[in-house]
Amino acid sequence: PILYVSTTGLDTNNCLSPSAACATINHAISVASNGDTIDVAAGIYNTVSSGTINITKDLTIQGVGASSTFVGGTSSKSLSGSVFTVNNSGVTATISGMTIQYGNADSGGGGIYNNLGTLTATNDTISNNSATFGGGIDNSGTLAATNDTITNNQALYIGGGIDNSGTLAATNDTISNNQALNDGGGGIANYGDLTATNDTISHNSASVGGGIYNYAYVTLPLTLAATIIADQKSGSNCSGNPTTDAGYNLTDDSSCGLSTTNHSIVESSKLSLPSLANNGGPTQTIAVDSSSPAYNQVPVSTGLCGPAATGTNNLVPAGVVIPSTDQRGYPRPTPGQSSCSIGAYQFNNDPIVTSLTPSGTYGPGSVIEVTGSDFY
Repeated sequence: PILYVSTTGLDTNNCLSPSAACATINHAISVASNGDTIDVAAGIYNTVSSGTINITKDLTIQGVGASSTFVGGTSSKSLSGSVFTVNNSGVTATISGMTIQYGNADSGGGGIYNNLGTLTATNDTISNNSATFGGGIDNSGTLAATNDTITNNQALYIGGGIDNSGTLAATNDTISNNQALNDGGGGIANYGDLTATNDTISHNSASVGGGIYNYAYVTLPLTLAATIIADQKSGSNCSGNPTTDAGYNLTDDSSCGLSTTNHSIVESSKLSLPSLANNGGPTQTIAVDSSSPAYNQVPVSTGLCGPAATGTNNLVPAGVVIPSTDQRGYPRPTPGQSSCSIGAYQFNNDPIVTSLTPSGTYGPGSVIEVTGSDFY
């Protein structure tokens, strides 16, 4: 069944309807069964007093949207510990549609600590968290992060945004403005298996690997496909072990080892990407426009735009599912186009209206036929 959580709920309720909602996610988990969904209404869920939310069952925990459902501490007082943890290798969970904020963990994962579980995080904003390792997320299990914005997180050592020692598939994500204070991986520190596809990794800071630090002492898989990794605040875009260039990436230094042979673009001077902004969709993104070197560089035939690859052109990394939309939920590719943009944002032309039928003055209830192009 679906269990309900609301800021007006009570933990003495049974959680089985919106009118009998619980007050806390922790209580809903305690009465849930494997396979249940916990529906978290819009509101601010301050968990400073109730503590870390430990997901111990196979559950889907879904908010209304990242701009409406907020879970964790506040700007005036952080939660002491991770906001969410998955501490069981047998647990499969999904967290979607919320902002996970202001967690402060002594060890790993201020926002999320996935310890050996299988976790999907979709349409979330993970922001303003801190930890010793993995300010936003510390993953030692299996994590699929899709359509997420990971921003303004801080690690004392490695992985300002994410510290990965498990298996991480990051797709359609924006990883920006994160910081590793005393080591590497402002955006991501990788000690495991990392695949980044259609991501934008920018404006992060670290002494080494401002974008990604791939642990240098053993060979670890790091694959980039159709990803922007550029314009870090400090530290090179990549550091450590070499990157597997799956093709059609965009960078502005040589540190990631990307190659024009693989149709990647290596700009000779530093790019200046826009800041995070509300560009439509449930989470903030970094926009590109038709003048960007990222614009419509990826052929649809590669499979990296959403539609299935054709012939022998498939460049989709193993195990990755490519959405047919960008991070915002806008079509990728733009209808009628044979290519899509690099990164998490697909530039689409504004709609063009050529006529309204009937013409004249309209009031409530009017039915109008709109003719034009570029409607999505």
